[in-house]
Amino acid sequence: MSITATELPGSVVWIAVDDIAALHAELAAKDYRYAKPGCPQEGPGGPGGDLADPFGNTLRFAQPES
Repeated sequence: MSITATELPGSVVWIAVDDIAALHAELAAKDYRYAKPGCPQEGPGGPGGDLADPFGNTLRFAQPES
């Protein structure tokens, strides 16, 4: 069975990244209507930040501690 983002809105997707500061700078430089990231915050397991997609899902980016 395949579920798309529009069939199950309100989900949270955790995405590991190598450099959260670089991702933040790249996204902040773009003119996306829905993706206006705040500055990365320290959290459990390392710094990260959230974005909401147009379907009501949360994309949680985090840079895991080594």
